[in-house]
Amino acid sequence: MNTYNESPLVRIQNKYSSFHPKEKRIADYILKEADQIIYQSVKETAQQCGTSESSIVRFCKVIGYSGYSELKVEIAKAAFNHTSIQYQKELLQNGSSASFEERLRRFFSGTSHLLEKMYTQLDYFQLIRIADTICSCDLLLIYGFIYSGQSGFVFCERMKSLGIPSLIAWDHISMKQISVLAKKNTAALFISHSGASQDTVENAQLIKSRDACVIALTTAPASPLAKLSDMSVIIPAMDTSLFKYYYPVETAFTMVLSAIAMAAARHRQGGSSTTDHFEIEVLKDALMPQN
Repeated sequence: MNTYNESPLVRIQNKYSSFHPKEKRIADYILKEADQIIYQSVKETAQQCGTSESSIVRFCKVIGYSGYSELKVEIAKAAFNHTSIQYQKELLQNGSSASFEERLRRFFSGTSHLLEKMYTQLDYFQLIRIADTICSCDLLLIYGFIYSGQSGFVFCERMKSLGIPSLIAWDHISMKQISVLAKKNTAALFISHSGASQDTVENAQLIKSRDACVIALTTAPASPLAKLSDMSVIIPAMDTSLFKYYYPVETAFTMVLSAIAMAAARHRQGGSSTTDHFEIEVLKDALMPQN
């Protein structure tokens, strides 16, 4: 089993100075888009790097892997292991100058700051409109990779408990499997930091082509997903750094989904209205209780 020091991102960083220009271009792309690599074919990665498939394979061998498939496997392991891709990126950027205590302080500070911004900037009427749409649909499809998928899974179970037929997909294969079920009066909720990953955008486009409703929960208002969506909730994060906003955004996603679930439950009880100011206050209090 690879240790952290043997992870793909660290290997690339340690060998970077020895790479020729083409290899550096490939290295730059992998370091920047590691969390997308695991969902891409060698052809797609070669296109993104502006090089050939054989160059990608040779690069993988230069850093110690048998080929592109093994590189993807090792990156995926990092994503589910104790050292996530995003965590490795930040360590490579910041080195070891900050103590663990300082990093935790940044993490908690970032979470507090983000949630405060979200509390003041969220469109609470939009949350109720989304809940009403979900309650009125024949089928709810939920999409979210890795950590976003965990938030989506809990939300899916809550919707099922309200009698709303719901399915969750958190990898590119299950995304394709559930997307073919979309039709008119289907709602599709996409939970995505960037709103730009290829699988997310392609499935959102498919959903739209089937006259279903696309709902986006993202940090990127100008992203392809947000532009495709019929309804969206934007989390006001400035970046996706692990200790500032990456994990805090996941906390924000979970809280927003909990608020939507609360509004959906009230809808099921016959009390929902998009002009119900009392419900707005209930949702705001749930997201950020006031002392």
